[in-house]
Amino acid sequence: LLLKKGLYAESLQELERAELILEQEGTTCTPDMAEVLERQGAVFVERGEYNNALLKYHRAMGILQDTGTTKTPAGAALEHRIGSVRQARGDFAGAMEHYSNAAAIHSHAGTHGTKDCAAVHEQMGTIYRKLGDSEKALAEYELARGKLKLAGLDSTPDAASVLLQIGIVDSNLARFADALKVYDQALSLLLATGADRTSLAADVRLSKGIVFSKLGDYDKALEQYGIAKDIFETTGTTNTPAMAALLQRRGVLFRLKGDFVSAKDECELAYEILKGIGAAETVGAAVVLHTIGTVLLEFGQNGAALQHFEAAKSILEITKTDKSRTAAELLRRMGQVHAITGDF
Repeated sequence: LLLKKGLYAESLQELERAELILEQEGTTCTPDMAEVLERQGAVFVERGEYNNALLKYHRAMGILQDTGTTKTPAGAALEHRIGSVRQARGDFAGAMEHYSNAAAIHSHAGTHGTKDCAAVHEQMGTIYRKLGDSEKALAEYELARGKLKLAGLDSTPDAASVLLQIGIVDSNLARFADALKVYDQALSLLLATGADRTSLAADVRLSKGIVFSKLGDYDKALEQYGIAKDIFETTGTTNTPAMAALLQRRGVLFRLKGDFVSAKDECELAYEILKGIGAAETVGAAVVLHTIGTVLLEFGQNGAALQHFEAAKSILEITKTDKSRTAAELLRRMGQVHAITGDF
């Protein structure tokens, strides 16, 4: 509950207390300890502290190995979590290895027609999508939909989540009408299940806004972003990386509309959120700093802009994502500043 509310420090404190109790009881190599470590890892993931998350997950996996329980749903879940972290760090090959392990465990354990197995295939589809292989991505998403249907969950928020991913593929392929149609289907499912004011609904609204942004309709995009922001505020999940990412996107649109003051305000608020939850050295923070720097360029504050760009570059190097598209754009902006100032 604390984690869902974005109270990461409090959540971690409670989990560390549980770990201490188990250690004092001499029950360190048990499923209970593995679960506590897994939940600690989940908190670190939400904070963007992927190295710490992996440490916790691998400790939990070590317990499952020692107890001979790796080929169980718990083992599949842990493989899934490790894969998710690898994916977040841009290690798609490593992520796919863990996702494949998870899928194999589900098949071995007879849990291949479940929500958890569907989630694994959804994640595999997302990796293919990010690698630009839309055909394989859609194939994995269809597998996920099939498994949800087997589980009787094809009219649930889980199915809406898969539709969201399919819509993103359509958007990437510039099939904007198809994307909007799929997003509306997802929103209809969420509305029918009373989940239209959840973080997933906010994600759909955000993605729908991105389509309108690509179409150049910034007002409609901001409208969707506004709905997503309202969902975060009413559900008490404002101090989260997701909220920070949303504010950053709003900032980008305000900049494109020429409202540089609002753009700067939105992005600075996003950065304050990330700092407040201990996520100031994450990829998300680098993106926000990059956007702030870009806005500062509009004000002619070249020195301040360069400082933000350099801070963002440092974060990307620390997180080992300095070969990403974000890093390339960042270097381009830094070159732009040097050209303006005559520092070649």
